[in-house]
Amino acid sequence: MGGLSSGVSMNLSSSASTVSPPASTARDAALVCAAVFAAAMIGIVTRPTTYLAAFWPANAVLLGLMVRAPRLSGGPGWLGAIGGYLLADLLTGGPLLRTLALTAANLSGVLVGVLLYTHVAPGSRRLNRPLAVLHLYCITVAVALAASLPGGLVSMVFFDSTFASGFTLWLSAEWVNSLLILPVVLAAPGVPAGRLLPLCRAAVRDIDLARAAPLVALVAAQAAGVWVGGPGGIAFPVPALLWCALTYSVFATGAISLVSCLVQFAAAAEGAFYLPLLPQHTHSLVSIRTGIALLSLGPMAVAVSNAARTEALARLDRAVSHDHLTGVLARGAFLAHAGRLLHRLAAEGRPVAVLMLDVDHFKNVNDRHGHAAGDSVLAGFAHLASSALRPEDLVGRLGGEEFAAVLPRTSLDDARQVAERLRARVAEESFEAPNGRRLGVTVSLGLVYVTDAAGASLETLLARADEALYRAKADGRDRVVVAAGA
Repeated sequence: MGGLSSGVSMNLSSSASTVSPPASTARDAALVCAAVFAAAMIGIVTRPTTYLAAFWPANAVLLGLMVRAPRLSGGPGWLGAIGGYLLADLLTGGPLLRTLALTAANLSGVLVGVLLYTHVAPGSRRLNRPLAVLHLYCITVAVALAASLPGGLVSMVFFDSTFASGFTLWLSAEWVNSLLILPVVLAAPGVPAGRLLPLCRAAVRDIDLARAAPLVALVAAQAAGVWVGGPGGIAFPVPALLWCALTYSVFATGAISLVSCLVQFAAAAEGAFYLPLLPQHTHSLVSIRTGIALLSLGPMAVAVSNAARTEALARLDRAVSHDHLTGVLARGAFLAHAGRLLHRLAAEGRPVAVLMLDVDHFKNVNDRHGHAAGDSVLAGFAHLASSALRPEDLVGRLGGEEFAAVLPRTSLDDARQVAERLRARVAEESFEAPNGRRLGVTVSLGLVYVTDAAGASLETLLARADEALYRAKADGRDRVVVAAGA
């Protein structure tokens, strides 16, 4: 309520770079200072000449930075924050003593927030667990209380206010600011600053009517609330905000809620909801700020729960469709994906290659070294196979030590080179068994290739590749055999 806003790099979740410690320390301090200064300047613009800022994003931005990147909560980060607060206030004519008092009050709330978030699971810090919103709510209340106690004294000494009035106004403003801004900072995607503009352009190009409908509904609901008027008008956007929460990401929902609530507050300040919002009307100010804060809480809870549900379904789908030992597609999922891929290639008249792969003498590995060692070999082999293929290729485990791969839109020479490269890499590699021993194995491969996938069923291609695999085994193993007619 007395300080700064965002200029925050979106690469907040990146780890410290490999620069020397002094350079890294200076960079961290400069990052925090710049973010706090920019945020404070935004807040100062909303500050009446005789009172505190109506919108003060600096504290929430600083707390979000330190929670997302704990290295920033060290000494250099706090020094950078102090510098940002002081610089913004002094450059805009703030008296030094008052500036120091406001900075101390601001930092007290941030410090409490940083300490509390150290006891919260990482998933809740990034707002991707169901309890994250409850943690957010409780911590922002504690942050507001910690800042409003010294804030009440600052209001009494420097703004000719009673302690009770200053405490109440600071408490409500700090809580609302934290509740609106902190989710945006915590949930912001970790994107390097240089890629922000291209990603934004791509997002704009990808917007369709169905995806934009919740935003259109939100604008209409806010307009209707202003037109109808009355205190109840601030609740009109709630259904549209919930729709946004079910449609967009947690970060997007937080950003939309922030903008929506700021619009609501501006409308209230213009008299749209018939609420007096001058500083002397403490009760009305607290009421409207609390209402705005609660407007954002529901949609954020829905967005976080929806994101957690989507993540859980994705994990479940992966558990069902992927082999638990090797991580490649399980037999059923591989056959289903390969069948659909082959159907698309047939419609396009494109070529396809199918590989059958079998680890040589795998039974001997199990018999001599145990099944745990055999599992290590299979997992290592699957990793090599996946890394040797292109992103568009499919690889799956059909059972035991037998694997298959589908290589779409390739030439016979390229498919043979892929198979030979994989064979050579396996022969050169050694796999670590649980007892610490290194085990070497080889692999035999059968390859079938057709220039036009039309008319070639997956079952037929797999059978022909399997025949070629058996010839590779009969010819001495550790080789690639191409099916006749390929």
